[in-house]
Amino acid sequence: MIPLKRTGYAGSPTDIHPSAVVALLAHSKMDSKEGVKCRILANNGEIYESHFDEIEVEKIVDNFMRPLIPAAPGYYGLRWIPPNDEDPDGFLLKEEIIAWRDTRIGLEPVVLWANDAEEVSILTPSGAVIEPHNARWESLDNWLTEQREEYDKKAKAEA
Repeated sequence: MIPLKRTGYAGSPTDIHPSAVVALLAHSKMDSKEGVKCRILANNGEIYESHFDEIEVEKIVDNFMRPLIPAAPGYYGLRWIPPNDEDPDGFLLKEEIIAWRDTRIGLEPVVLWANDAEEVSILTPSGAVIEPHNARWESLDNWLTEQREEYDKKAKAEA
């Protein structure tokens, strides 16, 4: 994750996964103690900026330059958002996967929400849900049940 500041926003930095970078808009020379100042376009349409050392810039550029492969219809990125003040039951984010990014360890889904690429589960056309390199569920219902159970277990442990 990379901490970035949204341009024109005075709030705290946002952590963004390098795979959420759509374009490197501009960067300065390494001319300050703070490092290279970069402006990037993220996959949520926001422009962010921050200072990075040269190695971080290379990682962003390397990830950005990796090829995108258009996704076939029927694949969706999933993320369950646990209960909170606004939604006491939690809710499901479900967004069509628009492409796959070719990384050094395999394909990564590209979805339209930002910052969350590393946490995207995939709903396949067959109805199964997979977390690449991790687990598989036979259905969306099974996956949701496990997400809720894990949240409940964690909440009890923290109480």
